[in-house]
Amino acid sequence: MFGLFGLGMVLFVGAALIGLVWAVLSLVMWVLFLPFHLLRFAFHGLAALFLLPFVFLVLTVVAIAVGLPLLFAVALPLLPLVLVAAAVVWLARRLSRPSPVR
Repeated sequence: MFGLFGLGMVLFVGAALIGLVWAVLSLVMWVLFLPFHLLRFAFHGLAALFLLPFVFLVLTVVAIAVGLPLLFAVALPLLPLVLVAAAVVWLARRLSRPSPVR
């Protein structure tokens, strides 16, 4: 009975010691490699700043490539209504002019 209990305690303490050693090694490695992680972060930031104009250029080209056909798809069906409205305005201006007095 106490043999299994003792074995369990030994395994538990062994696992706790392995976890403690692992935690200490992880902390030491984190402190050791932290400058390299910060340099990686800085270089990624510089790369993002370098690529930003190209991203804006691609977004502009995509916006033009999608926007112009979309504009025509919306504007062409409305063109007859615009022409009718322009004709009404033209007729209203033409008919509302005062006639020359003789």
